[in-house]
Amino acid sequence: GYIGPDVLADGLNSAFIQGNIKYYEYAVMQYSVLIPLIMIGALGVGGLAYVARMAMYGEEFGVIRTFFSGVAKTWRYSLIGGGLLLVIFCFYAFDAAAFGGPVNLGAKIVTIILSILLLVILSIYSFYLVTMACNYKTRFFHTLRDAWAFTFMRLPVNLLGCVYVAII
Repeated sequence: GYIGPDVLADGLNSAFIQGNIKYYEYAVMQYSVLIPLIMIGALGVGGLAYVARMAMYGEEFGVIRTFFSGVAKTWRYSLIGGGLLLVIFCFYAFDAAAFGGPVNLGAKIVTIILSILLLVILSIYSFYLVTMACNYKTRFFHTLRDAWAFTFMRLPVNLLGCVYVAII
């Protein structure tokens, strides 16, 4: 009844194990590209919000110079918002990969609903965080707190706005 070394070595070379190793290699490559791109995109959103603010006030501005001024002003807030969204994207991808096999259907449904709810709430938070950083001069942690308060203060209206944006 003991398992010999030849059986263990044969098990490591099986197609199932090799397939899992390939899957994780591709996942690491995907996320090593996805992480920097989401962070660069978050910086761009901060610059774009600053340009939109200047256009809304009707001031004269150069688009490229104002964009980079906005990136310089909002980079911390943009990276926090983008990082939170990145964590939720990774969590959602983990849910899809981990619960793709034979797992309880109730667990699949609950985790996917929670992942989508977190994604929507953190998207709203990131929106408020970047726009408040562009428009108000407050301390760093006050801006984080105020964006959190705006997210939950009018949550039904915010969720309705998300549904409206999703439909458009």
